[in-house]
Amino acid sequence: MKGGYKDAGAENFYAFYDSELVSTDDLEIKEQTVPVNFGPVSGSAKIYQFDGGAIFCNTMNAAEDYRLVSQSGPLVKIHFCLKGEKTTGIEAEGSKMFVKQNENNLYHFIDCEGYFDFKKGQHIEYVDICLNEDFFNKITGNYAFAFKDLTAAIDEKRFMQISKKPMKTTLKMKAVLADVLKCIPNFQIKKAYFINKLVELMLLQFNGIVHGDSCNETNCICKTPQDFEKLEKARQILLAKLENPPSLLELAKASGINDYKLKKGFKEVYNNTVMGYLTEYKLDLANQMLKNKQHSIAEVCEKLGYKSPSHFSRSFKKTFNINPSAVV
Repeated sequence: MKGGYKDAGAENFYAFYDSELVSTDDLEIKEQTVPVNFGPVSGSAKIYQFDGGAIFCNTMNAAEDYRLVSQSGPLVKIHFCLKGEKTTGIEAEGSKMFVKQNENNLYHFIDCEGYFDFKKGQHIEYVDICLNEDFFNKITGNYAFAFKDLTAAIDEKRFMQISKKPMKTTLKMKAVLADVLKCIPNFQIKKAYFINKLVELMLLQFNGIVHGDSCNETNCICKTPQDFEKLEKARQILLAKLENPPSLLELAKASGINDYKLKKGFKEVYNNTVMGYLTEYKLDLANQMLKNKQHSIAEVCEKLGYKSPSHFSRSFKKTFNINPSAVV
């Protein structure tokens, strides 16, 4: 992963970073503080490089209106605006991002050149946690359900932001971000903790998308990475037993979560009840099986656990407004 900033019209990069040049020793991190000086824009950047990415803690001030050009290789960026506001964009993609104080977002950037617009008198403080794609995929593997859109963007080599508009930075996010930064001086003895905190921070961002502006940190059922993991385990168990799905109590016990949190949390994360999700999944699968013309209606009913073809047909028509016999 490579990247940096440069003066508009100049070729000199400040804070050029290349994580491939950092020692691959799992217990090592490199730290540096560099001045920011682009004429009307000045400040400082504290940079931490590790095997898999880099963290930027930036403070910048603008004496005049100014456009700073940025260069980025393929990477995933966790962005938190702490003070001020930040307007950035990628002209080639036609994208523009505006993030204010106490807001955040999560991005996938392709190999591209972008810009950072400053206004006269502007003061901004922000944190960018940049992860190379392989490292991101490695540490989020157990939470594929949460980051499937971001993973698809990586596979398809396209830009994306996980939320169309910036998300409010909650008190919990601030606490976890502080934990991430506290890890750095003691990185040699806290690598596992550091990685867990990075994942927790991204899951909190995912949680922000699920709840939107309605989340006030007290009415959310899912609050921890463990909650998300248990709900995903429940979903996987459910889909593995389409023919004979477990009851809610059985599913809660098998996934290590109480039935109340299963019911409420499942609706929060997957935007459907447990049984509603199962029904929707089965009907979508049935539609695909029939379209492939490799299974009869009776075979689909048997494989997906429908008690009778008539029951299946009624559900199918209610969902797709067509009889399954018209698909075969």
